[in-house]
Amino acid sequence: MSAPSSFCLADNNSRVQELLPLEAQLQRALNSAATSARSFTEELLIVSEALPREHANALISYLGERYLPASGALINTGAPAAAGEAHPGATRTLPELFALLSHATMSYAALLEAALRLFDLPLREVAWKHQTDYSALLYPVADLLAPAVAAELANNRWECHCECPMCSIGLCGCIAVGQMEAVAALLRPDQELDSGPGFLIQQPRRGSQLTELHVAAGDMLLSIDGESVNDVAQIQTAIRKHDIGQTMQLVLIHNGAQRELTVTHVHDYQS
Repeated sequence: MSAPSSFCLADNNSRVQELLPLEAQLQRALNSAATSARSFTEELLIVSEALPREHANALISYLGERYLPASGALINTGAPAAAGEAHPGATRTLPELFALLSHATMSYAALLEAALRLFDLPLREVAWKHQTDYSALLYPVADLLAPAVAAELANNRWECHCECPMCSIGLCGCIAVGQMEAVAALLRPDQELDSGPGFLIQQPRRGSQLTELHVAAGDMLLSIDGESVNDVAQIQTAIRKHDIGQTMQLVLIHNGAQRELTVTHVHDYQS
């Protein structure tokens, strides 16, 4: 088998050069998303901000003397918003970031295939790592969108108006449903969502039973009437076993301690 021709290697060099501006775009998008989502997300995006610079340096290292600075190093990544300047909200920055991550994932998949076919071992290693890094961010970024929408609505004093049994007692399931649908849209038909034990409670709406019982965002609902619940469907089913006006027993974790509460089924879509 003959070694790759200089033409083939030049084609790989061109592919790598074209990815450098994409890394600069990703750097700006991650910076923007991390700033806009900082109030309700963990360190995911903040830590990920370093990835594009690391990736660009790896691409430049691969190119060596063939690197053309005009093709786009991560020199200027976009200045932060000036004092008093409005920063775009997370509901805008997260979809933009997701689109760029998808584009980067597929671009590095194409580069990986070229490296495999041409038996370019250094490039194969770089392309595989970068593809893996960006694809691993797709699900977490999709998972952040529903809380981002809820947070922006709450900042504008728009609380949950859903009339389902859960939301009617203050146990809002809208964010969980939004997260589930966003992530489910990325799954193949033969894949399933992994639902862990318990249901993470969001901030109950004002005036609801859970608010009056001092339930807080971050509490974990474990069971209803002795039946374990892990997702919205199970909780709605458990509540609907009761007629309007009947009570039920909730068990949840609050500040690390288990609590038992009694709440009343007060509303459903048809009631």
